[in-house]
Amino acid sequence: MSRALRLGLLFLLALPAAARSQTLPAAPFLPQDHWSLAVVRSLLLGGAVEVPGLVGRRTLTRTEVAEVLRRAATAPEELDGFAAATLERFLDEFPMADALMSGSGIRAAVVGGGEATRGLLHPGTGYGQDGIPAAPPEPVVDRAGPLGIMALTARVGAPAAGLVEGGYAGGEWSFASLHAAVALGPVLLWGGRRPVGYGPGEGGGIVLGDRAVVDGGGVQLARATRAPGFLSALGPIHFETLLARMGPSGQVENPWFWAARGSVTPHPRFTLGVNRGALFGGVGNVDGTLRDLLYIIIGKHAGGGSAYENQVVSVDVHYRPPLPIPAELYVEWGFEDSSGAFYHVPGVVWGGAVSGIPGLPAARVGIEHADFARSCCGNPPWYRHMFLHAGWTENAVPLGHPVGGHGEEWLLFGRSGLLQERLQVRASLALRDRWSENLYAPDREGRSRAGTVRASFLAGRWTIESDVAVEDGSGWTETSIRTAVRYSH
Repeated sequence: MSRALRLGLLFLLALPAAARSQTLPAAPFLPQDHWSLAVVRSLLLGGAVEVPGLVGRRTLTRTEVAEVLRRAATAPEELDGFAAATLERFLDEFPMADALMSGSGIRAAVVGGGEATRGLLHPGTGYGQDGIPAAPPEPVVDRAGPLGIMALTARVGAPAAGLVEGGYAGGEWSFASLHAAVALGPVLLWGGRRPVGYGPGEGGGIVLGDRAVVDGGGVQLARATRAPGFLSALGPIHFETLLARMGPSGQVENPWFWAARGSVTPHPRFTLGVNRGALFGGVGNVDGTLRDLLYIIIGKHAGGGSAYENQVVSVDVHYRPPLPIPAELYVEWGFEDSSGAFYHVPGVVWGGAVSGIPGLPAARVGIEHADFARSCCGNPPWYRHMFLHAGWTENAVPLGHPVGGHGEEWLLFGRSGLLQERLQVRASLALRDRWSENLYAPDREGRSRAGTVRASFLAGRWTIESDVAVEDGSGWTETSIRTAVRYSH
């Protein structure tokens, strides 16, 4: 039985007991690429509605999204009916996400379609030190074929819910998501398999970029809260943390992964966040001590000259300037390792966006730049590790920013809703320049151009989804196409 299945079943068994004693709403987390998350960014980050604690979180629960949409739909400055139409569409897709709904139930959805990929790569690992050679990127087998997925969502009153979603996709049978969430007073507990991401950037976060899924469990504040006394000047505070067990990493089997995010909002227009992640321990690693664990928590090297752990940390700032139209500016500054890495070899993501464009009240367009420095001054290459050989990846998927470290990216992005928000469209264009220490070098070293288009159309209980992604470099091209039809009941 997989780790995700064991954790998910354990939490599902706890749902009835939690439901008898708690009333706070809980819901499964949405997929990291769900269309509604882009809408929430347009509303939250543009200032159309204020829900402290959500800025910088890349994955939200269905109930959190429904709350943002409901607040926007009932605000005095409701945007030409856009928010109400979006809320209606969202609740058509996820009826049990409505925090006003009482009772329990089970909902099912079936997805069928096809997908094709060509020219993709798994990232390289290691960096050729201490007798362990670096492994180059590995080609992913081209494929074209069907996909079939079934999802079951359970709700036990207001405080507990679970999701089981699995089937045939990517050429294999697997669980894409299997987790449960339980609201206990001021906190939300979750356990199982799901994606997690931190940071305000559009293209991805530095510590956790939301594309990889983890098998573990976590706890977070159900709502942002204020500290007592003089600390109340910090404004609403949000905190979340998780602990997961990862797949093999070179000579080490099943290392642990700990991550956390904390944020404060001292002013409605300003949010400051700190993100942490650490891979450590595992079977075959050097022996760790309680002191090593304490060192990891405070960001200090631990065990065997850093052989025991691999850490990444970032600080992000989000600001909404007082302009005639809703706008946002953000920056995330990250570093791997210590010893001056924050100024010698930083990773920096910065950008800005505007929303509320006349005629398209929910549209959002922006530009973003990501840059990851080359190793120097005793600091290792980004997202690589000499002993935990898989580095900052899980199952050959980057845990951090998808550009893959050493290199830069310029990203132009946008989204909008059409036809009374029944049609959601997102698109992006990127210019990338990957350098010699990048996870995808040498195969993808140099400049490339990339573009994505994602569309989702809802008609009653039917949803039609289509995603297309293309990246083209010198002598190579990657393509990914996915089209599917979802029926919800």
